[in-house]
Amino acid sequence: MKLLQQHKNGRALTLIEVLVIIAAITIVATLVLPPGHHRVRAKRIVCVNNLRQMGIAFRIWSNEHSELLPWNVPQTNGGTMELAMSADVSRHFEIASNEMNSPKILYCPSDTQRSKTNAWQPRISNQNISYFVGLDAAETKPQSILSGDRNLSTNNNILVGVVTFPNPTAVHWTSAIHKGEGNFGLGDGSVMQVSARNLFQSVTNAGVPLRLSIP
Repeated sequence: MKLLQQHKNGRALTLIEVLVIIAAITIVATLVLPPGHHRVRAKRIVCVNNLRQMGIAFRIWSNEHSELLPWNVPQTNGGTMELAMSADVSRHFEIASNEMNSPKILYCPSDTQRSKTNAWQPRISNQNISYFVGLDAAETKPQSILSGDRNLSTNNNILVGVVTFPNPTAVHWTSAIHKGEGNFGLGDGSVMQVSARNLFQSVTNAGVPLRLSIP
């Protein structure tokens, strides 16, 4: 009978007690997480959203150009094919400006070496762009790499211009953006966060050699 009586007298937590526990957990999490963790995560989310918007814009553009991306369409038909091997990556984004609305999505907040602009005019430049374009990307190849953070390298420096990666083991992220990680926009319009550990597999899935135009 005593056992039954003790069970009967047990009580649930009050709302105030629950709130106190949640507050305590929040404080502990704040103390345990490294400084700036939340800011880093917020910037990463912005970057992912930028790539997602770019992916949608390029897909809309391609739907109006026989399912081809700008760098696969001649200039006479409104594309940038003749500029595909040029160092001026901005032209590939500029050609799809009607679908992107604002060039501010071309800037990653973690990229301290680039500057954001909110207007297409006067003309944007590589200095306003944090992302590369994949010259071999296509909607018909879902795992192909359409775009991504520019901090890719085969040494300790961010590469610039049209770069070919014949071997996925040679590619790595630099620490300049996202603390040695990065994001990829894929041919199917999806975006994936790519750590240093799974970069090799992502590049392998895309198919090599991998040709990128990096601003």
